Amino acid sequence: MRRIELLTLEDLPLRIENIKKSLEEIYGVELSVEFENVSLDRLYPTEEFLEKDKLALVFVKRIKEGYDIPIIAVKRGGDYFILDGHHRSFISKKMMKNAIRAYVLKFPKDRIYRDQPKNPLENLPIKDVAEIDNSLLKA
Repeated sequence: MRRIELLTLEDLPLRIENIKKSLEEIYGVELSVEFENVSLDRLYPTEEFLEKDKLALVFVKRIKEGYDIPIIAVKRGGDYFILDGHHRSFISKKMMKNAIRAYVLKFPKDRIYRDQPKNPLENLPIKDVAEIDNSLLKA
């Protein structure tokens, strides 16, 4: 069984900084970060699939505990690409939300994030990876 540690509000600033530093190193530019409500219709995944048990855990925590940590995305033109928070975004979409809170990394005007396919979030395949060791899901 695998153990999943979901992102907490306390861990969020470090996660944002680590992702920002990685992209700055890869692209050789300085990025800005802004907090926004991002339309789920303009939000696209960068992962190829979602993990079924993790999705269930995020859903249960959202319903029972109000788990609603902002995602981290990068802006490219008028679109946003998820860097962290695919499961949270998917659950928000399925709960018929229009927008999600996000920390958005933005490139300077003369540079852009790499070209990404704009596959709808709701079309992400859901796969069984391995069972999660979590008492909340067992209940």
